Amino acid sequence: YNVSVTANINKNGRAIAVYSNTDNSLTFYKNNDTITVGSTYKSKAVTATWTDFENKYCYGYSDVGWEGYWQTCQKIVVYDYGIKPVDISWWFDSFGWVTSYDLNKLDTSKCERMNRAFKNASSHVTSTLSIDLSAWDVSSCYNMEQMFESFGNVSNNLTVNLSNWKLSAGPNVYRMFR
Repeated sequence: YNVSVTANINKNGRAIAVYSNTDNSLTFYKNNDTITVGSTYKSKAVTATWTDFENKYCYGYSDVGWEGYWQTCQKIVVYDYGIKPVDISWWFDSFGWVTSYDLNKLDTSKCERMNRAFKNASSHVTSTLSIDLSAWDVSSCYNMEQMFESFGNVSNNLTVNLSNWKLSAGPNVYRMFR
């Protein structure tokens, strides 16, 4: 049997990150929809939005954009395929209350830097926490320094799935799991 599976990939759409107070979520979309602050999108209030992050390099916490929501965000979701950042450094650093990550649709094949991406993330969570990043292509990444440093909490049951990672770029992994 020949089986063909097609994913909803919108390469020409616009990547947009949306924070919603409805469920304290940060959701990444890639489409041509108009999403504006104060409106409702996919049954959630749009509290804040960010664009132009796919080709942006982050050199500090303030370069991310959504860093102001680190104390309230509880859920992070990549909703659409086709979001292809060159750098996710600092993206979720210090997002201490996140209990749910759905990041499998993020296309990391061209991502060069992931340093501090999850540093101090979910540090206040005491329940079981699982994050599956096994679908990520990290072959272009050269910097993973402090990527998971202080990720999770010593009292929770933490699982991070990196099972399919191939580190072909010879990345800097200094204190990656400290």
